[in-house]
Amino acid sequence: MAILPCYWTYLEIARYHEKELANNPVGIYRDWASVYLSPEYEGIVMDLRRIIDDTSDHLMHDISRLTSIFRQASIYEFMFWDMAYRMEQWAI
Repeated sequence: MAILPCYWTYLEIARYHEKELANNPVGIYRDWASVYLSPEYEGIVMDLRRIIDDTSDHLMHDISRLTSIFRQASIYEFMFWDMAYRMEQWAI
């Protein structure tokens, strides 16, 4: 639950920027970012989602805790990307 937002956002961001990536002149960046568009990476994300979906019936007693974990991890992902967008530095 805690790692899914990280994996999922990289996939969605890569999909969103796919056309721009193809035109990026920096080869090493293009190669690195292309990993997140690969069928293998998409498969990992879909496997994580499937594991959570398949086990959700067994975890319903803990759904509020798991939802809270997913939400908090999603907030951290947002903060990470927002910090990069604003070109902020780590405080420490």
